[in-house]
Amino acid sequence: MNACNFEAVTYDAQVFCVPCLPDHLNTDSEEVYPVFASSEWDYYPVCDHCGREHDYVILTVYGLRQEWLRALPRDLQQLVEENDGQLPVFAWPGGYPLFYLDSENAVLCPACANRGHEYSTDLVAVDVHWEGEPLVCENCNAEIPAAYADES
Repeated sequence: MNACNFEAVTYDAQVFCVPCLPDHLNTDSEEVYPVFASSEWDYYPVCDHCGREHDYVILTVYGLRQEWLRALPRDLQQLVEENDGQLPVFAWPGGYPLFYLDSENAVLCPACANRGHEYSTDLVAVDVHWEGEPLVCENCNAEIPAAYADES
């Protein structure tokens, strides 16, 4: 879609698809403002009449993070809610190191998991790295130590 194209408009603080616009208005009316493809939004605008989500607009960084959080499995959403908006580094009680898996079974450190919205990673699981060699984050190559590392 070109930056100058639009399928939705705003009128009186509401979003409408062009066909859903009230009969007494048209897209040339002075009170009607187009929702251009190049416009930035914190969320995808949704038509107040039919409920269609207009996902052709550009999302801000905040919007991308909110979409990413919304797509997380419920248990990971709960972790974010319980930890001030971030995925935790350690499991409590105990302080055991956590690692995350994405939809392609790639191991991610907590820092990269928290930045998943920057590169569209679909997180699917979290677990404690109990023992063995350190895991290596497939995004930044950081090592994730084991909770019970062999100190010999």
